[in-house]
Formats: sequence, structure tokens, C-alpha cells
Amino acid sequence: MNYEKAVFIHVTFYSSMQQDWIASLGNLNIMRKYTSFEPKEPVVLEPPKNQPFTLKQLSEYDGNQKKQVYVSINGTIFDVTPKRELYGDGGRYHMFAAKDASRPLGKMSFDEADTDSSISWDCSDLTEKQISTKDDWYTYFSKRYNIVGKVTDIPKKWIRVERRRV
Repeated sequence: MNYEKAVFIHVTFYSSMQQDWIASLGNLNIMRKYTSFEPKEPVVLEPPKNQPFTLKQLSEYDGNQKKQVYVSINGTIFDVTPKRELYGDGGRYHMFAAKDASRPLGKMSFDEADTDSSISWDCSDLTEKQISTKDDWYTYFSKRYNIVGKVTDIPKKWIRVERRRV
């Protein structure tokens, strides 16, 4: 067996976020080749708005109570209405709508224990890797969806947990 060959594994997840990985068969080291958060097609975004929302107000933006669908990450609210088929009622990511979804996005979790709006913003027990994943989702959303406001009643210490140096 030739251990010098590399296997290219193409992993695509959550629409257009893509990562290419190289796996070295000799010692099974896996390295990230690159990560692209750029949309497949250019998106024209409006200047960010800073409208204050409480978590209760945000909970109305699920596509039913209000026609818009909003998702918040790190307390920043994104208008995901253009992707209503994904985030609206019946969409595969509906559990992230109308709440701050920092926790489930960081954990890559669809579990009700993480997506419940009473805890979905709490990042206090996320690992460093989960915090990085959450921040990657923030970057992903910020390149695709308009920012419509900020959540005002999340304790600031839970919004962004600082990365620890190793």
C-alpha cells in the first residue's frame, strides 16, 4: 500500500459552507485545506441596523406571528426571511428561528435541550472549538443576511465567551 497518496474528502454542509480536507494515509493526519464563507452568488446587504429587541420580541419573528423570520447569533439579529424555506415553519432549520441560536449553532445541535429559547443563547459551557464554530456561523450569516438589530436582554457574559490561549 502506498502511504504517500492523499485522499481528498469534500465535505459540504449547511448549504454553501464548504471545507476541503486532506487526509494523509500514512499517519492519518487531517488538515483543513481552506474554509470559504463567501456566498455562491453575490449578496447585496443593507447597512446593519441596531434596533433593540428583547428575547420575547424576537420570539415573534418565526414567519407565523410576524411575516419575517429572524435568527440571532451572539445577540446580533439576522433577517433570514429570504431563506424562509429553510428557517420558516416546516423548514429544516426552523428550530433556530425567532431566538438567539448561539448555543445550538456552536454545538451543531438540533437537540431540543439546546434549541429551547430559554437556554439557546447560553454559551457559558461551550468548548473552545464550539465557540469557534459559533463564531464561524456568525461570519457565515453576516455575509448572507441583513442585520436588523440586537438582543438587549441576554447577559453579556453569555454572548461571547473569550477563547482561552493554550
